[in-house]
Amino acid sequence: MSVLRVLTILITAASWPLFAQQVTNAAISPATGPVIVIVNSQHKAPVDVLQDAAREFTRITRLPMRVETAESIASPLAAGAQALAAGTNHVAFAVVIRDMPDEPRLLVAPESRWALVNVAALGDATVPPNVVADRLKKEVWRATCYVLGAANATSGKCVMNPVFDTADLDSIGRASNPEFLAKMMQQAMRRGMQPERTAPQIRLSVEKRKKP
Repeated sequence: MSVLRVLTILITAASWPLFAQQVTNAAISPATGPVIVIVNSQHKAPVDVLQDAAREFTRITRLPMRVETAESIASPLAAGAQALAAGTNHVAFAVVIRDMPDEPRLLVAPESRWALVNVAALGDATVPPNVVADRLKKEVWRATCYVLGAANATSGKCVMNPVFDTADLDSIGRASNPEFLAKMMQQAMRRGMQPERTAPQIRLSVEKRKKP
């Protein structure tokens, strides 16, 4: 008797347990090539917030992102170049985190492969830390999307919807839409990045059918 026939009998028999399947992703090939680096040069927001942002980005895109610390950066305009100083074989793109009062919230130099997020523009001392953290994670997403070739969206709660103030920032989500993810992947692969490859993995668990 075939395996398929056996499973059919098990699932349809009323007096037998039910087999419930859970589909997960199993890595079959790790990410290779250069990485995206978040360069932290501020102390207003905890580094854990940036670590969470990097993990979330990697989980969704399968592209490697890590956080590094740089205590001294000459100027905002030199920050990106310094972050990329390790060479294109190691760092593909950089997102620099600075604390610069009275400066823009987000600066992007896509042709130079870096962007800068200014935490000072995310809220003053009256704004709760969890709100600043959420805004920072969104701006890390936005900065990375911009530098990887994804522009403004116009619908839903995509993280790339137009943002003109912190109220706009609070109203959007933290994930990009599939079209933008595809654009980002193309740009990343042009710089030699290879995402982690996964394959569906099915797990079967036994659940007893409740009696009527």
